[in-house]
Amino acid sequence: MNLKINFVVFALLLLVADVSAGVLINEVYPNPVTSEYDGEFIELYNPGDEIIDLSNWTIENPANVQVLIPDKMVIQPNGYLLIADGGFKIGKDDAGWPDADIEQEMTLKNTDETIILKNGSMIIDMIGWGNSTAEWTPLKTPKAGKSFERVNFSDTQNNSYDFNEGNPTPTNSTVFNGDGLNVMFSINNVPAVIEKVEILKDDSGSEGIQILPSIKEDAAVPISALISDPNGLNGVSSVFGTFGNQTFNLTLGNTTGTSSNYYGNFSIPQKFMFGVYSVTVFAVDNNGSLTNKTVLIEILPILAVKLNTKILNFGAVNPGTYSNEASIIVENIGNAPVSLGLSSTDLKGSSGYIPAENMFYRSNDIWFNLSKNESFMKEILLASQQQSILFRLFAPVGYAAETYNGKITLTTMAA
Repeated sequence: MNLKINFVVFALLLLVADVSAGVLINEVYPNPVTSEYDGEFIELYNPGDEIIDLSNWTIENPANVQVLIPDKMVIQPNGYLLIADGGFKIGKDDAGWPDADIEQEMTLKNTDETIILKNGSMIIDMIGWGNSTAEWTPLKTPKAGKSFERVNFSDTQNNSYDFNEGNPTPTNSTVFNGDGLNVMFSINNVPAVIEKVEILKDDSGSEGIQILPSIKEDAAVPISALISDPNGLNGVSSVFGTFGNQTFNLTLGNTTGTSSNYYGNFSIPQKFMFGVYSVTVFAVDNNGSLTNKTVLIEILPILAVKLNTKILNFGAVNPGTYSNEASIIVENIGNAPVSLGLSSTDLKGSSGYIPAENMFYRSNDIWFNLSKNESFMKEILLASQQQSILFRLFAPVGYAAETYNGKITLTTMAA
């Protein structure tokens, strides 16, 4: 008797990029066991490599709008967004399922339903079951406790090809936040006085200025300086600034009373190393006197990794034995050292499930059990560094010969 086990690995990738299209309806659970009123969910997936802004997108059926996605809601590259009934946190069928990113009252009919994801009037994706015209051939009426899940993120525009009915596996999103930093500056008592320097970009709601660099391109950062001169505004001959090895010019903007605003831009190179840096503005008057003012900015860490695969397939395994080892390669594509955290769901089959603790990963040449609780590897993955992680599993005796599926979640933490 052999147990065939397929295992899917998901990576957390936290980035900032421009919006692009391509969001998929990845899983729909219209017929929960516990409650029709607070147990339904819809899972979205972004197969692209850029963040997509879902602000005010809708999920509709032909009769009315079921869900209005809130303003400023985004979905990460290769990431998920879980939308569920109001009360899902308490009423979901399985208490071990993750909480939804969005909870709103919605009704998914068990028969003859079409669900449409829209951006304004544009149809992004749809799924239908029963008597439905969605994407060629609709799915059959769902069984209680079963969901429709997209197969390997395929999108052939034919629901009967793209979706399978099976056990629900809801997945939500993951985010991270940077720490705050106070801005420190002083004004020198010189003929030309730089009264204020402002960084006109802030990627965090914390106190101080935090900038999140891009992993793809240089980031332009606008800056302004308020400068006055007791000898008159015409006494300032030039204003410039420095950031690292860059020198940039500020040009005269508006004037109020005895003060003038100067504006310019500097750039933060892609994948710029995180940390606290100074930006200095200099003012030169007609007498050659030089004054300057410095502000501190914090370059935020990008905790971003990329995997070389999304699937671990251990093939057929005899009961009471270990599988062959399978590996993935993790690359740190961010700007900061990270620790990798691993957790796993149970491996589910139609007749039961195999506990997650039968999955193992190797760290520092020692095999460790996976579990539903996140554990962090001892190795530190430096920026631009790659690391191979080995996995294996143990097939317990007494389980039916069938295919078992589960999910490993890989997360990052600043090292």
